[in-house]
Amino acid sequence: LIENGELMLAATLLRATMGEHFRAFLKKECSTEHLPPSDLHYAIRRLPFRQLITTNFDNLLERSSEPPITDEIDRDPDEIMRRFRLDESCIVKLHGTTHNLLRVVIDDNDFRVANRAESLKQCL
Repeated sequence: LIENGELMLAATLLRATMGEHFRAFLKKECSTEHLPPSDLHYAIRRLPFRQLITTNFDNLLERSSEPPITDEIDRDPDEIMRRFRLDESCIVKLHGTTHNLLRVVIDDNDFRVANRAESLKQCL
């Protein structure tokens, strides 16, 4: 499935097959703690924007900031709007983060649920 680009179906099947072990698997497979940010991450952070929106799970953008950004916003429309109104630096993680795998958007069901989040759509 993965070789054919059917990533959401692969994630759905992995989650169904692995059950409670799926989160630990994701944490291990999606971890980038051992990787340094790339030149592209540093270039993105040099752009004149205080808020970034990404679908990436990793924390490479956070670590490419000086000082590193330590808080991420995980699809919370009220918090996103608060940060935007106050013009505070933040990174919005639309598909979640490896730090909070309970809210990660990775399979068909997750995308259906996320797509129904009208308040988040209106916020963005």
